[in-house]
Amino acid sequence: MVCIPLTPCHGAARRRWAAEHRDWEQHHWSQVLFTDLSRFSLECDTRRVLVWRDRGTRYNPAFVRERSQYRRAGWMVWGGISIGGRTDLHIIRNGTLTGRRYADEILRPHVIAYAGAIGDSFVFQDDNARPHRARLVENMLEAQTIQRREWPACSSVLNPIENVWDMLGRRIAARPRPPATVRDLEIALLEEWNSIPQSLIDNHITFMANSCAVVLAVRGDHTPY
Repeated sequence: MVCIPLTPCHGAARRRWAAEHRDWEQHHWSQVLFTDLSRFSLECDTRRVLVWRDRGTRYNPAFVRERSQYRRAGWMVWGGISIGGRTDLHIIRNGTLTGRRYADEILRPHVIAYAGAIGDSFVFQDDNARPHRARLVENMLEAQTIQRREWPACSSVLNPIENVWDMLGRRIAARPRPPATVRDLEIALLEEWNSIPQSLIDNHITFMANSCAVVLAVRGDHTPY
């Protein structure tokens, strides 16, 4: 298992967050929009494939999968999920996401509109990436009276959208004709994002209380999922 190193400060922050949310019920979680960025590329799936082979045939060409050492083209995407709904999937085009782009391309058209649909109880969840914490972003959220939850660093296990990214990647890999170009990949991402059953998304969010309990049980350390 490959994990991000956790410091004692990381563990303490994870425990605090989990303790604050372990008693939340579904109506609490239903107010939260969980958001995140993820990258999808044309590179073949990196998950291991287990095969049965005869002794001494390890280097047989039939059991070797070649892969370029260079990162292939792809897309960085942003999305948000909640119980009962999701945002549109946003493709990050033309370079790096900055604080200004985050405000103009994501917050204004997606998050603020979503907040209006949920109402005053709306809670916005994103991570601590630098563009997300830019001053102009803070000012925009404050001006819109959008409540943002503090987020412990290195805590993807506490964000259910990570499971949705995994589902999205698996669905794209399982398509009869995997994407061959970045345009194909864009189309596949948008189609598969919209076709993920909402019930699966809802299940991952309602499991959050269990995730908090597991984090507390291991005192903020790594968890099995």
